[in-house]
Amino acid sequence: LPELSMALLPALMVGLVLVGLFSATISTADAQLLSCSAALTQDLLPGERSYHSARLGTLGVVVFVTAIALVSPGDVFTLVTFAWAALAASLGSVMVVRVMGWPLTGAIAAAMMGSGIGTALIWRFGLNLSGDVYEVLPAMAMSGAVYGLGLLVAPQPTASEPSTLSDTLPEAEPNLVLETPVETVVGATNMSPAAKKFNAGPDPAATQRVR
Repeated sequence: LPELSMALLPALMVGLVLVGLFSATISTADAQLLSCSAALTQDLLPGERSYHSARLGTLGVVVFVTAIALVSPGDVFTLVTFAWAALAASLGSVMVVRVMGWPLTGAIAAAMMGSGIGTALIWRFGLNLSGDVYEVLPAMAMSGAVYGLGLLVAPQPTASEPSTLSDTLPEAEPNLVLETPVETVVGATNMSPAAKKFNAGPDPAATQRVR
């Protein structure tokens, strides 16, 4: 993209293209850094939910990705591009299955994510075919195949076992009737005369006259 812009665009437009390119790269890297540190401290280590552990998790992720950037033969743009590919390869097929409402267990989801990112790594670094076909396509195809195989091999859940995450959510409670007196809800000082009369109940004298 930078070489194409320098060949076809004037100098001012080339600067704008490069600014947009670098800003998108830095923004993506920052968002993925925070996502990785949040997943590490909130999901993988749920017992360590504190500000100190979050800072340590962020520092650990920063050190890890910095080491990858230093030893990688490619540039930062290539790394960010592959990061997006790995994200789509691991979560794309799982999100499609969840959106369609198809049955999905935790084991099948983990197998789909592992096979997807593994296929993306092999396609780019092992076979060097990312220049011909973007690695997201074969990775998502592999995840879909793993999902179909998992449905055939894994035992189907019984009627008492939930098949999806939505089946485990409790049913919504019916609408509750407010039985608390109006005085305790809004306070006697903010009540109108009509509300006070309603809260006090029927007038005994008036009831006696009716009788």
